[in-house]
Amino acid sequence: MTPKTSLSAASGKHQNILAPVSLVCGLLAWTLLPIVAALAAILTGHIAYAKVQEKLGNAKLVLQHLERAVALEPSIQSINILADSYDRNGQKEKAAAIRDKINRAMSRGQHVDRRVKQPAGAISPQ
Repeated sequence: MTPKTSLSAASGKHQNILAPVSLVCGLLAWTLLPIVAALAAILTGHIAYAKVQEKLGNAKLVLQHLERAVALEPSIQSINILADSYDRNGQKEKAAAIRDKINRAMSRGQHVDRRVKQPAGAISPQ
């Protein structure tokens, strides 16, 4: 069995929808919605890149880009994606700390979006 190259791992049945969303938002940032679309393009770009790196088994890059996405937009959904990634990479303490932070925010009555569960494909930390 031959190892996957970056091209073969990124292509296939399961396409990453966030990559084209990032492109469209980037184009909108140049034309109609400069600030909002630019932020959305950067955020979705980081998450899309992290998902591709997850498929390739690059745990370090996954966490780096998800942490950047949370720094840009610390929404409940992006924080949950980061916590799930910490779980899959064996960093249970960090995941628990993040989830405690989310639970405290929820108890203060902040609006919480529905949680998006990430696939359970484990990646070993590098």
